[in-house]
Amino acid sequence: RPSPPLRHFDAFCGHSWALGLFASSAGRNQESVSEALNAWHGIALLGLALRNERLVSLGRLLAAVETQAAAVYYHAGASPVAWGSASFVPRVYPPRWPRDGVVGNLWGLKAEASTWFGREDYFIFGIQVIPLTPQASEPLLDQKWVAASRASWETSMRRLPAKDETWRAFLVAMLAVVDSGAAWQRAESLGALDAGMTLTNLLHWIATRPPPAGAAAGASQPTLAPPAEEKLEAQARVEGEERLGGPFAGAR
Repeated sequence: RPSPPLRHFDAFCGHSWALGLFASSAGRNQESVSEALNAWHGIALLGLALRNERLVSLGRLLAAVETQAAAVYYHAGASPVAWGSASFVPRVYPPRWPRDGVVGNLWGLKAEASTWFGREDYFIFGIQVIPLTPQASEPLLDQKWVAASRASWETSMRRLPAKDETWRAFLVAMLAVVDSGAAWQRAESLGALDAGMTLTNLLHWIATRPPPAGAAAGASQPTLAPPAEEKLEAQARVEGEERLGGPFAGAR
């Protein structure tokens, strides 16, 4: 049977569904908007590799719309949404809901501050970070949302039990958005990592975070390498963004 042209993306709702049509009183659902965003990132990269401009444009479009949907439905109105040359903060939920500032599972007829496998905040925030990739994660982990929900995910990170240690790295990635120096220190003492995460990937993410707004008020920056190595790293990052950043320019 032929597949839908956009597979799991719902053009009417503006986001993807992780599960399709099945017996449920609440309709379809999606937990990890970050996983969907990485799918569109992959389409854009495939288009670049094949020199297919239509495929690149498709990846750009789907990534931009999914990112906007994340701001509206998953970030609970903490992230601004672009509208032409202006922006606004969407409000689709009652005041002070969800309490922790993140939706874990979005259904056709409801939204839940939980996941299939638990209600702990480190699950709910972590599932919105997996997998951590610069091109897809940068537009998704908006500074305003990360800062607004910091009390919830940082408290959860401190209380995270040893049995769920693999989730800690994703919260450290969120910490890097608002305080990269503290995130670097946390990363150096991490225990077990998720199968989809490496320490190299996490440290690269931390090292390349721009200073957050208000950094002069106390946020620290990590000291990473001698000046010559820093220059080479910065040059490589700029070259990489020139090659791969184009598809996601509209998703920021």
